[in-house]
Amino acid sequence: MLENQTVLKGRYEIGRIIGKGGMSIVYDAYDLVLNKHWAIKELLKNPEKTIKESNLTKEIDLLKNLHHPALPRITDIIEYQNERLVVMDLIDGQPLDKVLKKKGRLDTDTAVAYGIQLCDVLNYLHHQPKKIIYRDMKPGNIMLRNDGNLTLIDFGIAREYKEEQSSDTTLLGTRGYAAPEQYGAKIYGQKVQTDERTDIYCLGATMYHFLTGEQPMAISNLNVQDVDPSISNGLNAVILKCTQMRQEDRYQTCEELMYALNNYQKMDSVYIQKQKHKIRLFLITAGISLTGFLISFAGNRGILSQTLKAYNKELNEVNILASRSLADKKYDEAVTKGYVKAIEIAPFEESAFIRLIDYHSRMAQTQHGLDAVVSIIDSNDAAADNDEVLMYVARMYFNGNPNDSSFQQDYTSAAKYFNMVSTRKVPEAEYYASLSLSLSELSDTIDWTKIQEDLQEFEKYNDELKKSEARIQNYESLAGVYIANKSYLSQQKGAPDPYQKAIEIIEKAEDTLNFLQDDALEDIYRSDVMRRKADAYYLRAASITKEKDAAAYYDIAVKAYQELIPYLEIADQKREIEVLIADIYKFQGDFQKAAEQYEQVIKTYPDSSYAYASYGLMELVNRGNLKKAVELYHQAERLRTAAKDTNFNILKSKLQNAKAI
Repeated sequence: MLENQTVLKGRYEIGRIIGKGGMSIVYDAYDLVLNKHWAIKELLKNPEKTIKESNLTKEIDLLKNLHHPALPRITDIIEYQNERLVVMDLIDGQPLDKVLKKKGRLDTDTAVAYGIQLCDVLNYLHHQPKKIIYRDMKPGNIMLRNDGNLTLIDFGIAREYKEEQSSDTTLLGTRGYAAPEQYGAKIYGQKVQTDERTDIYCLGATMYHFLTGEQPMAISNLNVQDVDPSISNGLNAVILKCTQMRQEDRYQTCEELMYALNNYQKMDSVYIQKQKHKIRLFLITAGISLTGFLISFAGNRGILSQTLKAYNKELNEVNILASRSLADKKYDEAVTKGYVKAIEIAPFEESAFIRLIDYHSRMAQTQHGLDAVVSIIDSNDAAADNDEVLMYVARMYFNGNPNDSSFQQDYTSAAKYFNMVSTRKVPEAEYYASLSLSLSELSDTIDWTKIQEDLQEFEKYNDELKKSEARIQNYESLAGVYIANKSYLSQQKGAPDPYQKAIEIIEKAEDTLNFLQDDALEDIYRSDVMRRKADAYYLRAASITKEKDAAAYYDIAVKAYQELIPYLEIADQKREIEVLIADIYKFQGDFQKAAEQYEQVIKTYPDSSYAYASYGLMELVNRGNLKKAVELYHQAERLRTAAKDTNFNILKSKLQNAKAI
């Protein structure tokens, strides 16, 4: 067991124990370099290698190669005094089994929204180069984060699917949630291997618990209407199909299940009867037969004209809602529904798709927007043929969103949508598809020399394009690849410094944007380009060991961040940048300037316990000013966010150890 306040690798300070099991202990750890918190899992050694110990090792091996907003990241592995320590994301929130104990059950909209989120992360696992089957979906393994999104934890019994294997060697899972094949049930007289349909069963059983508040029983009829007859017929049908005994009777992919969850009302008998009644009423009112009705709309021009008129009307109305929402800095679900409605009217038009993603991107809910769009693309031929929409979606997966920390690059999804684009119409899609496919492989199997060559060829191609929106987008993407994969690219013979290269490329994007002088493009790209430029200078500075050399880059980064702030629309994003500027001053050892910046943040955002706590930690750790640290602690203590603020809790612990509070 690690002692409190032990510092590992000169940067991770061990705090309180936040989880403990037979094979591991999990600690809250404070990063003295990045000024943030991580979870550190200590793997306890056992002379006899049990299944549980093997599962812990497997969990590490699986997670270290995965990157999805609903999965915890492994960022470092440390060998310390013969123990293996794993540095992971610290998840602020609580498991859904505890939520269900308090609330009893979830309302339908929340249950469906959670189901869709879980479909997305399972779909990501199932589309890895070596398909991963999770096998242990249940409320206790799902964390509800403080931001309202979910994180899937505990990969101890996940496995890579083997095509040649007819059944599983080890039978594991949780009774009630586990599929029949997980505990050796014979289908057609023989045992079968777990696959993606196993995860679909487990998710169906989990949603049964969400909707009813009751834990499912093993191999039972999971009919939610037996518990609550008021639950939608359509949603009940979805749960029943998920939890069929035979794998082939379930949904075959998570895409299918996601579409069903998004459209369960259309399977509802009440909905179907209402639609039939509306059609009959319309025909009677119009005084025409069904044949006459069809003939009257036979003119394609008339249909197209009316469709576009309805589409533009809906789009204009929802654009007004979106503008108000962005101005108020408050997310509005009506905006999402409005754009989806517009898309359903004219799926061959791209504006509603792009505005839907852009709205969620600017509200720091990028994944939510993409989920809505890709569910339509995957089920609608007109949308699937729209190259502009496909490129926009694929680029978002490829680049990530620097202004939305919850959304990261997903090269597997990017490759899927780039490969759907016509390279005859959009030549650069070929470069993107090649890079995405290569980068979606496991890091130790990627041909980084080929990646370097592809990046150089793509940059040369883009330099020769006329100055346009596409050119800006491509430069952003190229810079993003260099930053996201810096540790691998920097090891290639003759390769440039990845951060320096990213700076060079993003400045080309900035020059293109300045040249175009287009207000519409300015609105879309200015803050994104500025954020990427500032981040590149900051990361370059942090990578330089000589303080004098790093100082010049830090100064440029601070100036770039200061110029960015007026362009940001979300208060939390502005506060994040303001605190980051203070942190940079602290890294440089200019504690007076850092203190002045923290004071400014507190003045602007008086309800930010994070700012008080970060300031307090600097005063205590870096300046030895106990009195000021106590003062800042008490100011933060009165705020409702303090109890959940990990920086505040670290400050509290340090002050208690010093017997100052």
